[in-house]
Amino acid sequence: MDAQVVWLWNGWGALFLAGVALWQFLHIAVSVFFQGLYFLRDPLALFLGLPSIILGFVLGGWVVGLLNIVLGVAIATTIARMIVIFRERN
Repeated sequence: MDAQVVWLWNGWGALFLAGVALWQFLHIAVSVFFQGLYFLRDPLALFLGLPSIILGFVLGGWVVGLLNIVLGVAIATTIARMIVIFRERN
């Protein structure tokens, strides 16, 4: 019997992982860097975050939907921390 590789992320799952990561990064950016645009946090969650999470579950499967939330937040937080550290050094 041949070994088979099962891909968790199809194209839709990867797209919505990027959507969750972008939503979380923009949420952090508005909270930390652009306090004057604080009112944009709720529309970002409603129009970018919520559809990315729901469609990740629907089109990617429940495992991919759960992983998208965890990995998307981790990726966005890591990138935002790198930017903050870089800005403080310069």
